[in-house]
Amino acid sequence: ILRRRDIPYIAINENKRPIIEGRPIKNFDFIVYSKKSKYLIDIKGKFFPYKYKNRTPNYWENWITNDDIEGLQLWQKIFGKNFKSIIVFPYLIKYRQDSDKFRNIYKFKNHLYGIVAIGLDIYLKNSKPRSKKWNAISVSRGKFKNLARPLSKFIPEISK
Repeated sequence: ILRRRDIPYIAINENKRPIIEGRPIKNFDFIVYSKKSKYLIDIKGKFFPYKYKNRTPNYWENWITNDDIEGLQLWQKIFGKNFKSIIVFPYLIKYRQDSDKFRNIYKFKNHLYGIVAIGLDIYLKNSKPRSKKWNAISVSRGKFKNLARPLSKFIPEISK
């Protein structure tokens, strides 16, 4: 999306964790230079809906690991106030009728993706522990649905 819209960005190599403050820190995915702001972006792809075995399908899954959070918080501190940290959720839309739940929809390799984003600070204020095993947190799905915004609210140029 960024390349096709001529939005300046830098993709970060996720495979090589830098050592900061004496420990390896998880990288985020992109630095994006929008006309609106500069962003540190962590991408968290999910299915829409997510269905595990024979359970009821879940919409608006949004869990992330504490490793993701700690890394993004540290990078935010390093880059400073001129950058905003956001978490972007590209949802692979399984059923076409669910596409009306998104303002920003993109087709990639014959799949539709609904893309929303949320500021790191807002996510953290509303999150709760989700899994000790996975060291993960999440925002309740109902609350997340209301808090997440179309990616174009952060990066208006993607709507070109």
